[in-house]
Amino acid sequence: MPAILATTDLSARSDRAIGRAAQLADSLRGALHIVHVIDSDQGALLPQSLIEQTTALFEDHVAALVAQSSVEPRLHILNGSPFSRILDLANEVAADLIVVGAHRHSLLDRIFVGTTGERVMRLGSRPVLRAQLPPERAYDKVMAATDLSDCSAQAMQCAASLRLTGQSDLIVAHIFDPISEGITLSLGPADTAAQQRVEARKAAVLSEMQDFLKAHALDDLPHRLLAVPARIFSGLQELVNGETPDLVVMGTRGQSGLQHMMLGSLAEAAVRDLSCDVLVVPPTRH
Repeated sequence: MPAILATTDLSARSDRAIGRAAQLADSLRGALHIVHVIDSDQGALLPQSLIEQTTALFEDHVAALVAQSSVEPRLHILNGSPFSRILDLANEVAADLIVVGAHRHSLLDRIFVGTTGERVMRLGSRPVLRAQLPPERAYDKVMAATDLSDCSAQAMQCAASLRLTGQSDLIVAHIFDPISEGITLSLGPADTAAQQRVEARKAAVLSEMQDFLKAHALDDLPHRLLAVPARIFSGLQELVNGETPDLVVMGTRGQSGLQHMMLGSLAEAAVRDLSCDVLVVPPTRH
């Protein structure tokens, strides 16, 4: 039975994580765990009566959010480092997915995400779903951003196993940078030779994508392929703005060297900046 772990700091921005986790647990007929961690520094100073009040608030808060769910959640209130306690609990309950809420675009929240949420994504070994949208319905339009690596294939396989590939065709997108591939573009549209090289490369990429899906037994998923010539970082944002998916699926690491570093940075940027939900899947560790 799949296990879903939602995290909350009892703020409004965590409510969507709890609601989405409850929806997924319902659809998967899985177990739902919800955790609130009292920071170790605070926990050491808080009197027992205040900890009990926090526990009661936590229970009442969650009960209101999952009232429509058929799954009875198991609540965990822990004391310690939020990052380590979340990962320890995820291992303890064998979580198939960790669901976290969105953050505000402020310096304080960027510090929090950098030390907790993004550390769970970057250093943990389990898929993480950043819930940004209201969980009013199941995902309809899903986009998988792929670099044609095993890691991105594992991300798509994870999404399929969690029934997160959407109601319509899965958009499988690969962004390639013509300049990094030696295709120099002029400043105007008159450079037809360069445009023809871009189109030829685009056709080759689409063929490679089809082979990639087949090699990883993903070609049975209803899908639509997109090969997009653009800068990697800006290209994903523009693609999401144009296609407006409910969810973007991606791996945290792909190729080696500089591309390895860029893909990790791209995943972190997606979690911070994209307006839709984001599923980030780390590579399988053998």
